[in-house]
Amino acid sequence: MLKSNSVARPEKMDPSKVIGFEGPLLTSQFSSKDAILYALSIGYSKDPLNAKELGFTYELDDDFRVVPSAATVMTGLDLFEMITLCPDFPEFDPIKILHGELRVDLLKPLKDNVTYYSRTRIEDVQDKIKGALLVLKVTSSLNQDLSDPTCVQYFALF
Repeated sequence: MLKSNSVARPEKMDPSKVIGFEGPLLTSQFSSKDAILYALSIGYSKDPLNAKELGFTYELDDDFRVVPSAATVMTGLDLFEMITLCPDFPEFDPIKILHGELRVDLLKPLKDNVTYYSRTRIEDVQDKIKGALLVLKVTSSLNQDLSDPTCVQYFALF
């Protein structure tokens, strides 16, 4: 769990101070059990006789693989905690956060029984008069320096 910085918060956001802020390196284990539970939770293998889906829900299948959209849950990232780590981000009511968009760029097939390393960066802030659009970029990789990313996700929060 990430810990919030206990510093005085600005009243208004200065995008030049917020854009580029990076959170800590997160480490998460992603097992075949995690991959299977995710696949089942989104509806794979409703028909247990559908051989095309068996590769996502049975780890001993010759074609076992991870559903690509599992990238959205494999990091264990808590977006709210990430935002509160930025000392230049003003106080806000988390109940008013609206998840606007999510894009996943899958650069390599996801693997199971591995450790993923991820880092989140505030990529952009756009003034929307009654609020702000915050774009977070999450880079995940099998190596700690993130030099060979497996996937990159973009979260747009209003």
